[in-house]
Amino acid sequence: MKVMLVVVTITLMVIYGCTTEGLKGRSDRGKIIAKLSEKAEQYAVTCIKEGYERKITAPGNIMLYNSEQGIVIEKSGIKTGLIDDDEEMDAIVTILYLRGNYITGSGHLIFLNVKNDPVLAGVVESDMSIISINDRIITARVPTHPRSSPLFNCESCQEIIEYRFIDGKLLEASKNKN
Repeated sequence: MKVMLVVVTITLMVIYGCTTEGLKGRSDRGKIIAKLSEKAEQYAVTCIKEGYERKITAPGNIMLYNSEQGIVIEKSGIKTGLIDDDEEMDAIVTILYLRGNYITGSGHLIFLNVKNDPVLAGVVESDMSIISINDRIITARVPTHPRSSPLFNCESCQEIIEYRFIDGKLLEASKNKN
């Protein structure tokens, strides 16, 4: 009976420990996403400038728009990982540019973490889709056809390219090995 009680107690402690760590991790990620979204929104405001409205879309994205243009901050597409040479977690926030109701392009805000504060280090305007950030390598899916082409969204017409962020520029990793 005592052995069973010890086994149950240890099992509950392990489960509780893992659960609270998981919740803490999700809570920390939520705070990071909120801080990055706020910084991305500050950038978007400078692009739209005047007379804009703010709206939260169904998937939780932030949309800033006026009668002529808009920017959507894709909160679900925020990727985190090590980008620069320090050991602090950095991030890329994807934004969509709108004219009326149409997406005209996309961009990627590269934030480097400086003393626990994300600092906008670069903006890359590209229709690529960020897949991951691992060990200072940014992996992206890049369309081989322009947005105006019917083949723009063709799954087999896209390349997977690895990049590094060096001196404020996104450079292909295979061409810039250090």
